[in-house]
Parts: sequence; C-alpha cells; structure tokens
Amino acid sequence: MKPFDGLTFCCTSIPLKLREELSAKISTLGGIHYNDLMSDVNYLIVGNRRTDKYKFCIKNRYDVKFIPPEAIKTIYDKWLEGDEAEGMIDNCILPVFDGFTVCLSRLANHENRLSNESFRNHSRHAINDVFDVTKISAWIQDHGGTVTDSLTVSNSCVVTTETRGKRYLKAIEWEIPVVHPIWVFDSLLREAALDCGDYTLREPDYTYGTGCKVWNKWFQYRGSNPQKEEPATDVVAVKPTKKNRAVWQSIMSNQTSKHPTSHRKNAWDEEEEEADEDVFEDSTSLPRKSDPLQKRDLFINFVFTILGFSSHQSDVITNVIKTNGGRVVDPSTKNITHILVPSKTSNQVSLLLEKLPDSTRHKTVQGTVTIVTEWFVERCLFYGKIVLDSWGIPLKSLMTSTIPFKVCITGFTGIELLHLEKLINYLNLEYCDTLTSDRDLLVFNINVFKTSLAKNSPKLFEYPSNDVVDCPVYQPGSSSVSVTSSKNKIKAAKQWHIPIVSISYIWEIVLQAKLPNIQDLTWCLYAPGTCKPNSMLDYVKSNIETTPKKRRDQSIKFPSPRRNSKRQKFGRIVGRGSPTVTDRLLEESRDEQDDEEHDITNIDELQEDFVGYQDAKSLQESEKLLRKLGG
Repeated sequence: MKPFDGLTFCCTSIPLKLREELSAKISTLGGIHYNDLMSDVNYLIVGNRRTDKYKFCIKNRYDVKFIPPEAIKTIYDKWLEGDEAEGMIDNCILPVFDGFTVCLSRLANHENRLSNESFRNHSRHAINDVFDVTKISAWIQDHGGTVTDSLTVSNSCVVTTETRGKRYLKAIEWEIPVVHPIWVFDSLLREAALDCGDYTLREPDYTYGTGCKVWNKWFQYRGSNPQKEEPATDVVAVKPTKKNRAVWQSIMSNQTSKHPTSHRKNAWDEEEEEADEDVFEDSTSLPRKSDPLQKRDLFINFVFTILGFSSHQSDVITNVIKTNGGRVVDPSTKNITHILVPSKTSNQVSLLLEKLPDSTRHKTVQGTVTIVTEWFVERCLFYGKIVLDSWGIPLKSLMTSTIPFKVCITGFTGIELLHLEKLINYLNLEYCDTLTSDRDLLVFNINVFKTSLAKNSPKLFEYPSNDVVDCPVYQPGSSSVSVTSSKNKIKAAKQWHIPIVSISYIWEIVLQAKLPNIQDLTWCLYAPGTCKPNSMLDYVKSNIETTPKKRRDQSIKFPSPRRNSKRQKFGRIVGRGSPTVTDRLLEESRDEQDDEEHDITNIDELQEDFVGYQDAKSLQESEKLLRKLGG
C-alpha cells in the first residue's frame, strides 16, 4: 500500500509550478489529483483561503479536509526515507488560523442571540468567552494565528463588537474585514477558518448562523472521524524537512515554490488561467488513473549499480529502488541489469564505465546491461510502470551555451514538464516561468493542437526521437494543459517577435552539441522576419551565415542568370548602382516567403479544432474533451 492509495486531492490558489510538483508527488504516492473540485475530493490543498473552492468547501463540504502544500512534501520525503507514512496526512491538517494576523479591538458583551443557533451547543467552549480578550487571544494563537493590538495594512481582519474607534474606521478605509468575535468560536467548532464575509459585524441581535450549511453532517462526520483540537505547535510536522536530497529534487520537486506575482502588461503566465475558474461536477465525467502498482513490485528482478552520485544521493536512490522491489549491488557484481548514472553528467558516461569490470562493460555494448539515469527511475515512479525511453537513457551531449538565453515553455505537464525544465538548465539556458518581451525562445508542446499542426506542417511530427515529441497534454491524476494559456502565449510571442519551436529543438541541441538553425521546419513554428539584436535568433543566424558552404534551408531557388544572345535595348533605370525592379520584386518575394514558411501558428486555424468555445464554461468543456481524447 502507498500512503495516498484511494485518496483524492485538489488545489486552490497554488502557483502552477508548485501545483505540477504536488500533483506528481500525489500520483507517485498513489493518490489522484484533480484540477477541478470533484464530488469525491478528500483533501483541498490550500494556498489562500480567499478562493471560491475554499469558501464552497468550508460552507458545503463537511467531508473535505484542508491541508497546506508542505504536507505533501513532508509525507513524500518520509516515504522516500522508507517510512510507510500511511495515515500521516491526517496529522498534517491546516491549523485553523494559520496565516491569520488578527487585530483584537473592543469586545463588549451586549445582549445577543448567539446561543439561539443550536449548533453552538456542540462546542466545549462557553459562548460568552468570545468577549474575553485573554481567552479569544489564546484560542487564536493556540491554533496557528497571530494576535495584535495595533492595526496595520497587513492584518487579516479586525475582531470587535463596536462600529466605532480609529481601528474600526481604518479597517473600513483599508478594506480589512471587520468581524464579530463569534467567528473565532465557530471556526474552532468547524476546525477550519470560516469565511469572514459571513461574520461581518452587524446589528447586535444578529446570530451569524450562515457560516456553514452542513453543521449536522459535520458533527456526524467528526464523530466517526474524531480529531483532537491540537495547538498549532503540535502541527509543526507539516513543515518540510531539510532539503538535502539533491538528486531527488527532480522527482517532482525540482523547483522551490514561488508566490504568485502580480500580472504585468508585458507578461504571460500560466497562472493566469487558474484564476478562480472553479468547477463542481461529478468525478465520473473524467478518466481516472489506473490503480498504481504495489509499492514493492515496480523494480522487481532489476539489479542496479550506481555510479557518479554522492554517497548521500546514492543512499537515497538505493532506498527508493529497494522499497520498490529492486536491488542495488556493487559495480563488481556479475548479475547487474542496469547501470544508473546522473542525468546531468550522463554525456561523460564513458568515464564512469571505466570503474566497471571489462565483462560488464562488454555487456553494455551487447545491450544485455542497460545504462539509465535517475530520470528513468523518476518516470517509472510517476507512471507506475516501467518506462524506458529517450528521457531515461544518458543524454548524448550536454553543450553548455556560452550565453544564457532566456527560454520559456508552454503546453507541457507532468514529469515531462519537470524534466524539460531541468534539461534547459543543464544546457546553461535560463529557464523562465513567465513569458515576457525579453525572452529569446518559446518552446511549445505541439500535441496541444496536434490535428491542426499536423495538417499545416507534418514535418513537426516526423522528428526521429518520437517519444520526446509525443509529450502528453493530459495525464490522469495530474494537471491538464491550459489550451487558452497556450494560445495566449503564442500570440504574445509573435507580438514580441520571439521564435516558437517544438521540444525537438531542445533535444537537437543535446544531439548536435550546438544551437541548430531555429528556422528549420522540423521544429520551427514561428520565426520573425527580423530578429532583435543580441537575441538567440540573431546569434544562431549570424553563426549560420559565417559558416562556409552552408545553404539556407527552405529558401526559394531561382534559375541561374543567362546572357541573351541578342542584347535588348531598353531604357536605363536611373541610378547606375541601384537595384533593378526585378531585384526588388525578388527580394520582396523572399521576405514574403520567409514569413509564410516560418509562421504556422495561425491562431484562427488553431481555433478550428475548438469551434464555438468562446466563454469560460465552454473553454472548460473543451479541455475536458481534450483529456478524454488523450490529446
């Protein structure tokens, strides 16, 4: 059994990069991650409580538990260390007031009807305690919150019973929620922070009974799944342990989490598509990932020897392999089936193989012993089966670019997204999360619009390394690609004259150990007629022009000029050294042809695969259809 077998998860207000990482970890641990809030979701991973998903769950879904993103990382790390970690997730529940900075103002016990709401009889606290500053302050702090006397713009809310005073007036001016102290009481009873909007300070006799619509079901559910109201200090275990397992950071944890940044006019970010598009629907409408293999069966009959890793990295990899049924032996052992080398230095595999006996090296030539990288192990863990493809074998060449050109990607998901990001960094190119006007290259997953692009430019799908080009756009249990975001990035790239290529271009850099011609139609979707100075396209073009005997691909061919037997007597064009009219026409023809050849990303044509999907709801439906069809 894996820790998350039978569990389903959904994220809210989690940046795209972190969401992909969490989705992959959840899948590896046996769980299922949905982009949308399905009826069978067990856990909501909360980045911010001010979202429709959170507000809907806190009010209507008694069966959903709230966890911080760090909980997934912690459980994943424990599992890699060999702990079973089963049931650990219920000890990582998001503290009720985690992240809240509450300003306590005047609290007066006026005549009220708060006790008229019968659900409050289930609390172990007395209702009148909400007017005791000492007690309410302790409640908040014991459950992860911070209490202040003074008010600043960073405060989450103001708790008071009075609609007067400087703090109240400033809170109104700064648009900080002003709530009745019964909000603290009810939130403790619900074991999660209720929506401040339902507790906005009103007339004294108001009962504030609309914060949750499923109290009775919640009490029944809590009775069958008892949980102690633990202080926040007892939940510190959800914080990630020290990150010293460098080699396994790429097992869906390559990037550090980043907080969402404000959108800029000259930037396109994948997170824009996430926004607040929440869908509540039955889970049977989407395909589910098949049940993962049992934890100890994945690498059964596999015998690995590990070369080129640090001792600590080797220990971690050894533990992962053994817990999944494999064996790790010394290089001198005779029955080795796989040699594991680092992906980052796999182009130097010949040096590593010198440590092996001659008989083992001979077996690698014969093909009876397979050389793989840690990416092979990662892909097997991600897909829950043995996956040996171009991604998992040693990279032929890792050219280090002398200039760290800025590269952005779109249309990728799952393990391919994470490995592509690492590959870009290996090549000394700068991977960028966000597309802005100063980027040098946009790498696009052509499978997002496979039908249209295969019709317009079939060469894109004829690249020899088929398993590299064939990147998924949807993976059950993982995140799907946002079609709208991909279109927006393509539009923006063309507006800013940024070349657009398929993943084949990045892979060709690995094979050739140099930057290939961007305008080659094997990978080029768009290349501007004029390139920006000092850009990647400018650099590649200048190198091609200075290379002798290099013919320009896909250029227009004209017949060689022939001398007429009889000289025609025409009027002479003024300006002896100026180009002829024919020269101008030919030059214009070349320019037009270049633009046409190097732009197959006509957005109108791409939209033909999704006719009529104009509003937000229809766009969501189109993405569901894309998932069902598998791209």
